[in-house]
Amino acid sequence: MPKTKISPPPWTFDPFVGAIYDRRGDFPILHLETQNDPEANANGVLASTAPDLQAALRELVAAVDEVLETGLIVPDLEPELTGARAALARSEGKP
Repeated sequence: MPKTKISPPPWTFDPFVGAIYDRRGDFPILHLETQNDPEANANGVLASTAPDLQAALRELVAAVDEVLETGLIVPDLEPELTGARAALARSEGKP
């Protein structure tokens, strides 16, 4: 299954209108009801970093996989890797 295509990053959050815009910035890709709510604003900031977080997690999992393939002694990272792989799969629209 191909990776889910997302709006082009970087995404930016405008707390005044509660909208997240993609790189083009011509229309919002997500709108939040913020109404000066600090928690809603924090959610908007976090959501706007989704593409960056996805890319960073993908690179981290790949790097750890490379180290594990070398056979070098590393701490047991399987629980963390399982969670990271599951999060990446969800972010890419996989079950």
